[in-house]
Parts: sequence; structure tokens; C-alpha cells
Amino acid sequence: MTSKERILCAMRGGTPDCVPVQLGILSIAPIFSRSTFWDVYYHGKFDLRKLMVEMVEAFELDGYLYSGIAFKRTDNAPEARRDVIREDDEFIVVRTTWFTPGGELFEERTFPRTESPTTTRGLIKTREDFELFIEYMMPHPARCEWDDARLQQDKAMLGDRGAVAARALNLPGMHSLMGSFDGKLEAATYFMMDHPALVEEYRRRQDAMLRAHLEASLAAKPDYIEFSNSGMLTLSNPEWVRELALPSLKQATAMCRQAGIPSELHCCGKAWQVLEMCAAETELDSINPLQPPPMGDCDLAECKQRFGKRFCLKGNVGVTEPMLMGTPDEVEQDVLRCLHAAKTGGGYILFTEEGLGARTPFENIRRYVAVGRREGRYES
Repeated sequence: MTSKERILCAMRGGTPDCVPVQLGILSIAPIFSRSTFWDVYYHGKFDLRKLMVEMVEAFELDGYLYSGIAFKRTDNAPEARRDVIREDDEFIVVRTTWFTPGGELFEERTFPRTESPTTTRGLIKTREDFELFIEYMMPHPARCEWDDARLQQDKAMLGDRGAVAARALNLPGMHSLMGSFDGKLEAATYFMMDHPALVEEYRRRQDAMLRAHLEASLAAKPDYIEFSNSGMLTLSNPEWVRELALPSLKQATAMCRQAGIPSELHCCGKAWQVLEMCAAETELDSINPLQPPPMGDCDLAECKQRFGKRFCLKGNVGVTEPMLMGTPDEVEQDVLRCLHAAKTGGGYILFTEEGLGARTPFENIRRYVAVGRREGRYES
């Protein structure tokens, strides 16, 4: 089997020639390319998609690329101005200001010298900011043009070395909203409690845009659809997940099933209750990264026993211990643990409980791949 065939077979619950061996390697790009984090994430000296393919080849992984459908607004989108407000030996801080008919909105993004960038000032600081956000910053699907050029380029670039996912827009929810709030999760939670009608309007608009974007994505024929919703439950609660995110996920996975394209949900952190919801109420095909305690609540053997005939399961190898901090022998033992728990009967992809830490030793990655290839074979 090619890597692409192997991955898609497992995602559909089948038994390939061996367990697909994948890793979230984007974070190691600066070290792999012998460059700085600023070179990669601020100055843009590298094409990250090409760099991902180079890393897939170098480590002999079953690759994947998260690609997607671009969209261009045909209405009058707010103009933006980008200003560097701090630049020293440790940090570069960029403020982006949007000028809407109702007033200005701004956010700040910090680029550390030795780490990946992060948003440090959120766009929404007041109720009035939220109203501007949903009125002017959230696009209307009827006023968008779709472009699948990048997806087609990525499919050609990766070829049979892996599978290319069209990444869907975020499901509505706290996990999505908190990144736009100044004050992150605490501010978003208070806002949810104080202004439920405004949050419902956000949910309605996000759902409409997600469905339109997904329809365009499915028409472009990706290998699969990825719903990336980090901390969907950990950053919320079961009631809000059911109220905000689940209705969109139900309809979106049904659209994928009807189109014959597998769907996968990324939900790091606590995920057991998400597994239960998705198994009973959606047409989802695959889920990752199944974090074990303490960051998550997924015992892989229990997940396999309960959900192994319902989903492709992907993940559970420790990303800090052993991948980042452990020895190659410890990596081998954890890979064997996961294969023993979930390999039988197919429908499992070897993956870590999250993307790799930026300074994960390459010898640990190589041992991970070697053991996965050797012990992940199925009897013919």
C-alpha cells in the first residue's frame, strides 16, 4: 500500500498492510531547517508546506498536510493596518488594527525568538467590540468566492506519500471564541454567561459559514476533512459543547458521509464525553489525539474496546514523556503500549497525544517510526 492508501484504509475502519505511522511535526520545522523561529514564523523564509513534505520524507512517515479552501470576501471587508510595536532580542510584537464602519478593533500577536507565535491581546475587549466582530469580521457565505488552488497544489506536492485534509472552519464554541477575547477563556466564559443572545448570533453565523465553506471543500475532493477544534471540551463544558458545537458537527459529518469523504475531529484535552456524543449522534469517521491523563481522559485500551468499531482512533503516545524528555527505549515502550492496545482489527493510526514539542530529539522520532513500522504490521 502507499501511505495515502494506508491512511485512508485505517480512517474508514479497515485493516491496511500496517498501522499508519504519523506525527505532528510542524513545530520542529525551525530546528529541522536549521533556522530560527523568527525565520520560519515571522519572516516567512520557508514554505512550511514544502518543509512538511521534506520532513515526511526524512523521517519516513505516512504524511499528511492540512490544506484548505481559501475564500475572498466580495463585500467591503474592513481595512487592516499592521504595526510592529516591540522588537528586541527576545520578542517581536505585531499589532493589527481593523477599521470598521462602527469603530476600530485591534489584536496583538507575539513572536518569541525561541518559540512559536501566540496571540497575546485579543480582538474583543468589550460588548461593543463583540458586536463589531460579528457584524464586520465574520464573513457572510453569500458574499464569498472560494478558491481550491492551494488544496490542489498540496495534493500534487504530497502525492502518495500521505493524505491531504481540507481543514474545515472551527465549530462554534468556547474553544473557538476564546482566542478572539482579550482575557482568553475567562473573558469568553463571563461573556457567554452575560450575553447568551449575542453568543447565539455568533453560533448561527459561524454555522452558516462553516457549512458553505465545507460544501466548497467537499467539491474540491480532498482526501479527508479535518475538524480542528483544540480543547473543545476542556475549554468548555458538556452542556455548551452540546449547545454550540454538536449541531454543526452533526450536519457537517453527514455532509462528508454523503460525499464519500472521511471526516476526522481533532479534540485535544478531555475527550471521552466527546467520543460518546460523536459515536451516538454524528457520522464522524476518525478522532484524534486521544490524550491520556493528566492532560486528557482517554485510556487507549478502553477507547478501543468501547469505540474501536465506530471510529478510527489516532494518537495516545506521550508527547512530553517520552517523546520530548524520554530516551529512545522509553519511546519504544510507549509505542508498543499503544499498538498493543489499539492495533488489532485495524482502524488505528499511530500518533502522539498532541503535536511534537519543538525540541523533540530526532533519535526519538526515528525510534518511534522504526518501532511503528516493525511492530505495526498485520498478518497477511
